[in-house]
Amino acid sequence: MAYYAGKDIEKARGNAMRELILERRSIAQVARRYGKHRTTIRRWKGKRQAQQTVLLENAGRPNRPLGKTFRWNSVKWDIKTRSSAPHTHPNALDEETAGAIMRYMKTKV
Repeated sequence: MAYYAGKDIEKARGNAMRELILERRSIAQVARRYGKHRTTIRRWKGKRQAQQTVLLENAGRPNRPLGKTFRWNSVKWDIKTRSSAPHTHPNALDEETAGAIMRYMKTKV
């Protein structure tokens, strides 16, 4: 996936998910509307589900049906762009070695 730094892509992802979930459009319809491939919309849906923190269930009263606007105002629709920076590097120095080098450089000056 190509990474894009602008905030408008996060809103576009959120708008696509809002149409997919609230308006109950198919993945193909949403993909055509936003000019993306169906698999891209599926990936966005997976990312949204992974970052969703608000529970959309009626935990205290499981037999009571959810209202039409049940907590939809508190849902975070924007899907944040993840950093493309590497999390690890195979040739990186461990903390102890890096600390020893820094201490040596301070004493040398």
